[in-house]
Amino acid sequence: MTRSVRFRITALAMATFVVVAVLSGAALLLVQRRTLTENVDDAVEQRAADLVALVGSDGDLQLTGGDDIVAQVVDGRGRVVAASAELPGDDPLFPALDGELDRGTTRLPEVDEARYVSVAVELGATGERGVLHVAGSLDDVEEATAELLAALGIGIPVVVALLGASVWIFVGRTLRPVELIRREVSGFGPDGWRRRVPEPGTGDEVDRLARTMNDMLARLALSAERQRRFVDDASHELRSPLTRLRTTVEVALRQAVPADEVLAEVHRDLVELSSLVEDLLVLARTDADVPLRRAEVDLDVLTFDVVRPFRQRGVVIDTTGISAARCIGDERLLRRAVENLVRNAAHHASHRVEVSAGGDGRWAVVEVCDDGSGVPTAERARIFERFARLDDGRSRDAGGTGLGLAIAQDIARVHGGEVTVGDRPGGGAAFRLSVPAAAEHR
Repeated sequence: MTRSVRFRITALAMATFVVVAVLSGAALLLVQRRTLTENVDDAVEQRAADLVALVGSDGDLQLTGGDDIVAQVVDGRGRVVAASAELPGDDPLFPALDGELDRGTTRLPEVDEARYVSVAVELGATGERGVLHVAGSLDDVEEATAELLAALGIGIPVVVALLGASVWIFVGRTLRPVELIRREVSGFGPDGWRRRVPEPGTGDEVDRLARTMNDMLARLALSAERQRRFVDDASHELRSPLTRLRTTVEVALRQAVPADEVLAEVHRDLVELSSLVEDLLVLARTDADVPLRRAEVDLDVLTFDVVRPFRQRGVVIDTTGISAARCIGDERLLRRAVENLVRNAAHHASHRVEVSAGGDGRWAVVEVCDDGSGVPTAERARIFERFARLDDGRSRDAGGTGLGLAIAQDIARVHGGEVTVGDRPGGGAAFRLSVPAAAEHR
């Protein structure tokens, strides 16, 4: 419970409010006390001024109290010559005058327990008629301060409790969809990627989280399905050459087939198996997002190197369209992509293959065209799927694993580019590999 987000938010809100309320209450108490004290002080000064103005021409002074204000006149000998009715006895109750106007606070235990604000004023030019002391009780100030303190002492805990309950309920309702998502995800089994979490539909952060999780689950479902098909296809593709190898060896053992014929058959199957395993390793690397060994790559030089072995096999390849093209990428993977495109073109070409390279400022491009039958528009997306072959390319004798174009596409995508296919002018297919050009070529 103490570790829950709901508890921590509620506790933080309550603690923050307590701190703010206590500081605000303390400031309010100080301001109220100061204001009320200043009001009493002003009232005492005003009463003193009024009493001095009432001094008769015969020197008599009639003192009146009221409103918690008392007054006393002491002559030069220290005798009380006049006093408010509230002041008992005939003894001076105030300290001696220090200056023309003396302000301060004092207690009058003979009257009550309250503190008083007092003012002393000389009567006459030199005080020959004595000193007037006027004092105002601070009892009302103390009572008002005590009442406010009591109100704050009761109000703050009540408001804190109400705030805590409100925050607890509000946060609980806000986080309820998160708890539902957690419960749903906790119940996921091995096929959990097939399921989806509930979306509250509120449009807030929790709703966006749920939608993001469902998008992630959808991608996982697609990836898992793709992986399953890949494993199925790979198993089938690996099974074929292995079965032929086993059959070849078993027939050779039973019928005493000449060794050169057996070795030739085994070699052909091993070459096919090796090519398939290498293709699978490249796909595994691109699927796993292994960091690329990035460096500057001259695509024109790389393309010339890739084309050379195919010419030695008797394939007619036109390279007059190759010009300077440079990009940043993994040279080994890019070489594999271009090689796969050239091999595919050489396999489907009727007479010639045309290879060009260049750049348009933003992209470095390698284009490989053949004069074969081309790729039907309806099949242009499928040919980049793994183990995909068109009907005229299904023959095992024709070679190929059905992974070449898929590998070229994956390599282009991990470099931030793509492979597209279109029609070659005059008939045939045109494959275009595009990757971001190096900075100095943009």
